[in-house]
Amino acid sequence: SNSERDMASLSLRSLTEDTALKTALELMRTVLAKPTFPQDAFERVQKHMLIGLDGEKQSPSAIARRAF
Repeated sequence: SNSERDMASLSLRSLTEDTALKTALELMRTVLAKPTFPQDAFERVQKHMLIGLDGEKQSPSAIARRAF
């Protein structure tokens, strides 16, 4: 999966054997139709992003890129 400011994408790779493919497609359907956002997972990603943003504050090239 990937998300941007104005879009998100989700991809799937699976074996073509019937059982594996059916299981993968069912999981993909669940992810698309009934997404969940567990609090602990959300907080983990949020913490990771905040660390990255703090790191950018110390990078001259990142500061210049944002200013540009």
